[in-house]
Amino acid sequence: MPAIRNPPVFPVSTVGGPVGATAGRALARTLTVRATTRRLALCYLLMVTVSIGVGLLIVGPRKNSSVIHWDDRVVSMVSNHRTASMNSLTKFFSKLADAPSIVAVGALVAVVLLAQRK
Repeated sequence: MPAIRNPPVFPVSTVGGPVGATAGRALARTLTVRATTRRLALCYLLMVTVSIGVGLLIVGPRKNSSVIHWDDRVVSMVSNHRTASMNSLTKFFSKLADAPSIVAVGALVAVVLLAQRK
């Protein structure tokens, strides 16, 4: 079906007569905003559903895998052997994995790659 460039205008009649094209355009604009909002909400729900599904597929079947057991052992080791220097080290690596650090490292890599390109 071809796209409609100018949406149809439906004049709204009142006691005094037809209001004109502006009411029809406002109605068409409202319907377009509603349709766009509905589409965005459906896309968001689809994206969230797929993300959760993929996450469950990755983690669910691997509950008893060696990777999960290794990860649990590392966490237990760190928590059982906590020292002041180990706390500082884990805090440093935790901060390194935060979003601002990742953005900064990404920007640095981008600058280095651009410098190499020239």
